[in-house]
Amino acid sequence: MCGAHARTWLAGLRCPSEECLPAGAGGCYPALNAWIGEALDPGNRDRTVAALLADQHRRAGDTSARRGIKRRLANAETRLRRLREAIEAGAHPEALVDSINDAQAQRAAAGAELDAVGPAPDLMADAEVYARLDALSDIKRT
Repeated sequence: MCGAHARTWLAGLRCPSEECLPAGAGGCYPALNAWIGEALDPGNRDRTVAALLADQHRRAGDTSARRGIKRRLANAETRLRRLREAIEAGAHPEALVDSINDAQAQRAAAGAELDAVGPAPDLMADAEVYARLDALSDIKRT
């Protein structure tokens, strides 16, 4: 394996085989080098990027759940805003107490759910994945 980028990129990889030998002595390195060479081959570039993008989305979890929570939060805030506007327009506040409490409870629940799922994942765009593959261009098949 050659290239500073390769050493950094692959630093966390460990072969599960107990038969691994130092680089150049056999073991799994030739197979690993062949796999990396195939993945970074210009002819496979689009397929590699597509696979990496699909994997990052899979690892990021279900973002549709996050969107649903944000939608419920926005709906509760919209409802509270409308109730406030109704009071400002002359509606009797005591008649809206139950609606206000319900909307506040929905907003609090959605906010707690959003906090529980944690921050939104920082996903790479296609162009960034292509750029990172280009940065690894000094890796040659051995």
